[in-house]
Amino acid sequence: MTTDPNVKRTMARIWHTRTATDLMASWLDAIAAVPRLDGAACRGSVDHDIDHDCDGEPPEAREERLHRAVAVCHGCPALTACRTWLDGLSARQRPTGVVAGRVVERPGANPVNLAERPAYRPTVARQTRAWLAKHLSEHGPTAPRDVLAAAEAAGLQTRSVRLAAGVLGVTRPGGRSMRWELPRHVQPDGIAGVVTQPEGEQHAG
Repeated sequence: MTTDPNVKRTMARIWHTRTATDLMASWLDAIAAVPRLDGAACRGSVDHDIDHDCDGEPPEAREERLHRAVAVCHGCPALTACRTWLDGLSARQRPTGVVAGRVVERPGANPVNLAERPAYRPTVARQTRAWLAKHLSEHGPTAPRDVLAAAEAAGLQTRSVRLAAGVLGVTRPGGRSMRWELPRHVQPDGIAGVVTQPEGEQHAG
C-alpha cells in the first residue's frame, strides 16, 4: 500500500464522496459478477493486480509482473471460461488488472493485449544490470577494471556499472581481492538481471 499522503488524501476524498447506495450497488455488482472458475491459476496471485504505480513499484518491475501474469493466464485451464465471463461484463462491472490474458488498465477501460499497449523501453539502469549480470555469469570472478573496460566497449558508463553492481549484490571474494562476482548460488533472472542477495555478503564498492 502507498504511504504517499497526497495519494491517501485523494483516495479518501473519492471514497467519502460516494453515497452508501453507490457503495452497496458496487459491492452487489461485484458479487453478482464473480464466476466459478475451477482451477483458475491466478487465484491468490498478486501479479494480476494493477495499482497505477501508486505503491511506488518501478515501471520495469510492473511490466515484468504483467508479462508473468499474462503467461499464467495463457496456461490456465479456466482461460476460455474466464474470457467468456470478461466479454460479458459491462464497463462498470469489469475488473482492473490482468484478466483472461488481457490487461484492463483503468476502471471502465476496454481489455487490451500486451502487444497493443505502448511499447515499454527498458531504462538505462535496467539494461546495465542485465549486461553486468550476464557478463559475470559468463566470465566468473573478474577484476573490476576488466569489467569496466568491457562495459565501456559495450557503450556503458562506469558510474552506471558500479551502481548496477551494488543493486545486484556483486561481491568481492576474499575481502579486498580485486574481483567481482555474483553472490554464491545466484543467477541472473533473465533479461532483468535481478538476483536475490544472500545475507552476509560484502558488496562491491
